[in-house]
Amino acid sequence: MSGPGDGYDRVIRDLFGRRRFGAKLDLGRVHRGLARLGSPQKHFPYVIQIGGTNGKGSTARFVEAILTCSGVRTGLFSSPHLSHFSERFRVGAKEVSESAIVDAHRAVTSSDSEGNLTFFEICTLMGVRLFEKGQVAVAIFEVGLGGRGDATTAIGNDIAVVTGVARDHENVLGTELSQIAREKAAIFRRGGLGVVGDSGRAEGKKWLLQYANEAGLRKLSVVGNGDQTRLPSHPRYQDSNAATAQAAVRMLARLGLSISPDNMTSICADTAIPGRFEKIGNVVLDSAHNLHGAEALADMVSSLTKPVAAVCGLSGRREAKVLAPVLEVLDDVIWTRAAVDSALPPEDLARSAGKGDVVGCARSALAKAKEKVGASGTVLVFGSLHLVGEIRGFLIGRDADGLQDPPSV
Repeated sequence: MSGPGDGYDRVIRDLFGRRRFGAKLDLGRVHRGLARLGSPQKHFPYVIQIGGTNGKGSTARFVEAILTCSGVRTGLFSSPHLSHFSERFRVGAKEVSESAIVDAHRAVTSSDSEGNLTFFEICTLMGVRLFEKGQVAVAIFEVGLGGRGDATTAIGNDIAVVTGVARDHENVLGTELSQIAREKAAIFRRGGLGVVGDSGRAEGKKWLLQYANEAGLRKLSVVGNGDQTRLPSHPRYQDSNAATAQAAVRMLARLGLSISPDNMTSICADTAIPGRFEKIGNVVLDSAHNLHGAEALADMVSSLTKPVAAVCGLSGRREAKVLAPVLEVLDDVIWTRAAVDSALPPEDLARSAGKGDVVGCARSALAKAKEKVGASGTVLVFGSLHLVGEIRGFLIGRDADGLQDPPSV
């Protein structure tokens, strides 16, 4: 007899199998998929698309929180998930049910006559379907990779947000900030509304502004240091993300949506962001996995109770040197790997970094780090979203489901 989770397990198996298609930055299949579903995206009164190298997930959650507190029903599609696939889809500021995911997956795959939709294309189409069924007033889509060819761009947007630009995914987006900025700024639409955030490199922001002006936006909001208010309950790097989210909500107000703008900063301050300097007991989880993110995290290590031992890992094409800013300010480092096939060998990372112990199992690495710092110290987990998700799932009693995004093309 089939149990209630069997259908969800089949969805996970199907999506895991679709990783063989890789990541394809081509909108044609998504456009056709939307058409076969009856173009559900046309039912959304407003769409916000959020891209950028770092901070786009946090910005999306801040937007969701502000709108929810104003009585606006939202849909939020984000990626990747930390521990559980259903984290990618939120309706009414709540994670959707497994049964809703099964229904959305069935609707998308049953109409896939070509049979070659990629993992992320399926996920994006499922998000659109879920938001249609959930009757959301504002659909928020976080870009997966880049912007120009990302599946979320096929949906269109009323407001396009780019949080900032730094170097990451250079094998896909280019090695120069000008190239990366061009790919991310491609979500700006002629006659639309845009927001440029302040979370990236200053040089990248210069390029973003140039490309935003070339796009022919009707209105562009640019976030600067003067727009940021310190959020006492969050790391400093979230100040710019909260300011960017508020700028996006003000753009919605320009389009006629009724919101309550007076308390936006306090709403952001009260909003928890999983995996972003998240504290669970004496363990701090942070998703920093590139050089720019590591620099921001390094600034926060001094606020942690010492001694501080880190549990680190990386995946994909990254090298240990991208974490150097944090490694330099830690008392101890333990290299490990998440239970995913893209995880890099911890022995290689330790050799490259020139410091740290090696523990092959993430849970054992966490136990060793806790032993090192004792009851009064802090364990910092960072470097790989998969590692953060695996350990977070263990800490909160919700084991990771093992589904990971395919490698970048």
